Amino acid sequence: RDQLMVANDQRFVEPAIYAVDPSVFEIFSLELLNGSESQALGTGPSIAVSETFAKKYFGRTDVVNETVIFRAEVPLTISGVFKDMPSNSHFVMDVVVNFEWAMNAFDQDLSRWNNNPYYTYLLLQEDIDIEVLEQKLFSIREKYANDPMDEDGQLYTYYLQSLSEVHFSENINGSMGPQANASRLHIFTGIAFAVLLMAGINYVNLATARAMVRMKEIGIRKIMGADRWSLLSQFLIESSLLVFLSLFLALLLAYALLPAFSAFVNRPLSFDFLNPIFWLQILIFGLLIALASGLYPALVMSSFNPLFAINKRGSFKNSGYLRSGLVIVQFGLSAILISCTIVLQKQLSFINTLDTGYTREQVLVLSIVDNRIAEGMPSYMEELEKLPGVEAVASSWSLPTNVTTNTEANWPGIDDAERIPMYMLGITHDFFDVYELELKAGRLFDPEIKTDESAIILNEAAVKSLGWQDPLGREMIKQNGQIGTVIGVVKDFHIQSLRQEIEPLQIVLSPDYPTLAVRISGGLVSTIMAIEDVYESFEPSYPFEYRYFADIYNTEYAEDTKTAKLTMVFSLLAMLIACLGLYGLAAHIATRRIKELGVRKVLGATSLSIARLLFTDFLVLIGVASLIAAPITYFLALRWLEGYAYHFDLNAIPFAMTWLILLAFAGITVGYHTVQAAFCNPVEALRDE
Repeated sequence: RDQLMVANDQRFVEPAIYAVDPSVFEIFSLELLNGSESQALGTGPSIAVSETFAKKYFGRTDVVNETVIFRAEVPLTISGVFKDMPSNSHFVMDVVVNFEWAMNAFDQDLSRWNNNPYYTYLLLQEDIDIEVLEQKLFSIREKYANDPMDEDGQLYTYYLQSLSEVHFSENINGSMGPQANASRLHIFTGIAFAVLLMAGINYVNLATARAMVRMKEIGIRKIMGADRWSLLSQFLIESSLLVFLSLFLALLLAYALLPAFSAFVNRPLSFDFLNPIFWLQILIFGLLIALASGLYPALVMSSFNPLFAINKRGSFKNSGYLRSGLVIVQFGLSAILISCTIVLQKQLSFINTLDTGYTREQVLVLSIVDNRIAEGMPSYMEELEKLPGVEAVASSWSLPTNVTTNTEANWPGIDDAERIPMYMLGITHDFFDVYELELKAGRLFDPEIKTDESAIILNEAAVKSLGWQDPLGREMIKQNGQIGTVIGVVKDFHIQSLRQEIEPLQIVLSPDYPTLAVRISGGLVSTIMAIEDVYESFEPSYPFEYRYFADIYNTEYAEDTKTAKLTMVFSLLAMLIACLGLYGLAAHIATRRIKELGVRKVLGATSLSIARLLFTDFLVLIGVASLIAAPITYFLALRWLEGYAYHFDLNAIPFAMTWLILLAFAGITVGYHTVQAAFCNPVEALRDE
């Protein structure tokens, strides 16, 4: 957790402090700028710091033998300065302290094998067999653990994970660094290619439509001696110039928007313009796009018969079917993006309105990292309870949204077959009032009843897993070996993300105070100021900090919110591209059918019937695109929703909304040319005939 560091009249709360073995410099290839590897961590109260840390506190990097005060209490000597770790590393360290010294100095127990708050990294030989090594991990535990278990009673599975795979490990809790969602990356990669495909389709559609306009030019060039290869080369060069000009503008725009996008996704992003591989990739990418989008129109235009072309009677087979098929692909992709956006928004709305079992509003979570606050917690909590705007104060091992401590359900006379995993949460008495948890049976902890110190409260999921019809009065063996009695059952609340089912939970009274929460009933601003005054009265070294519980809850789904926003932006971009292509295609079709429409009007067709005729063609294309996109979208949405144990019921509403949106956009796009063609003067259309 964050720790206060003081040096050279500078005070900062540092988040990247790690207790490590000296071998860290060998395993992670940290480059020392000052000091030696053998002495960088020493054996006593010494630390190694990053160059950024050194410059922040001292303005230079030659700071070996300088002193830094840890938590405003413990003096530490700097014995080494290492080069900054890359910002995209698995984790980033700014301060490292000797692991063995830290464990002894802060009375940490390393003998408990059922507690694993530490991370172990191995540097393996190149020819090592990973599977064989993994099997040996069980024998190591059996040899050194203070509670060895046989194979049948083994609670934990040990395995090795490649460091290169850590970043995309979505199903591992407690990773040292931020993890990325591989499926989300695949989603955005797919969207990017979909948008690019739609732009390519636009080019093919409009280029083949313009081929009719360039027929005379092509015929004259062929009569003058141009062969098909020279024409093909010309058209491919034209498309390549257009692609590379667009690529250049795209790079400029991406470079300008990258800082804002990087801040939005909370990831350090940059272009490596000095890397020749980057420019080689851009070149290959541009050539592939130019070839993919320009080859077919080039083949079409270079194939015209010169005599027919000069008379403007050239054509190519199935051009209408091709353009219709490409329009269907465009609007099908748009339909998928729009439907997925609607599904994302509906799931986020479901998350925000779901009854999670606890109240998130009007609850503050206070920082208690300061030693003076932590050591005086009972007094601190009593002072907070006296404030007029404070309704309840409670501490717990963790927030109710992130319960991680787990054990096994245990009671006198238990059989091995009856063992079930169970989460555990230590709290103080007012925890239920702070979060407004609902009691289903029995009673809550009572400060007036001394025996409640060993009592236990279960959630509904625990009672169901245990199979107890009447859990009240049943005895259970707690983690410390003490026998406690079940006094109550609370309604299930989501102890972890909505992606997971509600797990069995036992709640106990505990004097530990890692997390402190306050329920406010009065004026928010004035109450927070009063809480800060109480905090300052304890003369802490750390600045006063607090967070809203509702914000902490929403942070769990911040990535999903960002995904929904980005998908919405890409969907609008895709619709814009599709509509631009449809606009050009509608203009071309209206121009080509102008004489047909004139004949129809002379024979008695009304302007309304002609408008309906023209619009029906596009309506059919949109309908076909929607029908094709619907099952694809349903499959993708269902797969994404399966990542949540709790989600809304997928129905036809997102697909109906998508069709209406497509219809509205298409109607606006082709409306101008449709109306113009429908109300044209037939005399003007037929005067050349």
